[in-house]
Amino acid sequence: FPPRTSEMEQTLWNSIDRLSNLKPKFVSVTYGANSGERDRTHSIIKGIKDRTGLEAAPHLTCIDATPDELRTIARDYWNNGIRHIVALR
Repeated sequence: FPPRTSEMEQTLWNSIDRLSNLKPKFVSVTYGANSGERDRTHSIIKGIKDRTGLEAAPHLTCIDATPDELRTIARDYWNNGIRHIVALR
């Protein structure tokens, strides 16, 4: 995860749509370590919030990232209304 093909992403959105009916308190999304997966994680998190209104909590893996990179990622989430992060070492 995040999904690597359009088919896998469609399966993800179908699942999110079905699960959103259960009104979970939040949805967490794992974090890809390389930059391409980071972008997909961010896109999915923003999509969950925009599409369902659910609280989305992205995982943020702190290893292999500089403090400046982490601040930029966290600021971008904040600017997009994401207020919860699962920070991992």
